[in-house]
Amino acid sequence: MTIRSWERRYQMEPAHRSRGLHRRYTQTDIARLRRMQLLIQQGAPPGDAARLSAADGPPEAIDETSGSIELAALLREADALRITALDLLLDGSLMRLGVSRTWTELVAPALRTLEDRFERLQDCTDVELVLARSFEDALGRYLSGRRPRHDGQHPILLVSCPQDRHTLPLAVLRAVLLEQSHPVLTLGPDAGAPAIVAAASRTSPRVVVLWSMRRQAGQAALRSQLTGQGFTVEAAGPGWPRAARTLIGLEQAAERLTRSDPEIGPKLCNDASTPESVLQ
Repeated sequence: MTIRSWERRYQMEPAHRSRGLHRRYTQTDIARLRRMQLLIQQGAPPGDAARLSAADGPPEAIDETSGSIELAALLREADALRITALDLLLDGSLMRLGVSRTWTELVAPALRTLEDRFERLQDCTDVELVLARSFEDALGRYLSGRRPRHDGQHPILLVSCPQDRHTLPLAVLRAVLLEQSHPVLTLGPDAGAPAIVAAASRTSPRVVVLWSMRRQAGQAALRSQLTGQGFTVEAAGPGWPRAARTLIGLEQAAERLTRSDPEIGPKLCNDASTPESVLQ
């Protein structure tokens, strides 16, 4: 596929021509062509790639680097609430970069940009919610058909502290762990402390991750209850005091949770024959 054929089929023509009809490409034209090439490499049909590469936003917002180009495209489609286009971008990035890099290089920067915009304009809560939901859906598609290895390893239990409904961070961590074939169990945001303790008792997880976005009453008591019953507990999220937080950042969390460490794992009594014995 040549630039001339793109121009003929998808109206990818430069903004200016000389009197002799020679093409005169601006930096914005070049950025658009590079974005189209990147999207096609990620699996987008050429027609969709041409539309997605159209510079609806200010030209200065589009950098010549592929990462900035992709981020600009993601923000543009999110702002317009174009779900199909978001799906194409997120699916392509996950296939090309994997979960961790897609999160750290694309989705997290986009969410930070929207958070900064909200602080200034108070106008994009819907855009943040749509982007977060679209990324969770994209993670589900990416992980479809993947199975954790069956080597007798105890699962990693990921739970939000009671009343904490910020599910995206745990969804991303779950995806990174499943991408590496580690067995993972996640409880929904409505699980209360009794349900969390019961799940830990039934599954004997090698580690329990307690996520907290904002400090909630009872989260410290829940952590003490789990550790008191012999479970290894890792605290994650800004809702924990800095001194109590043991997981900081996606890569550090994944490395810490998956390392071979005798201190990590279920600590059961020698005569424990039923899940209920953990509670004794």
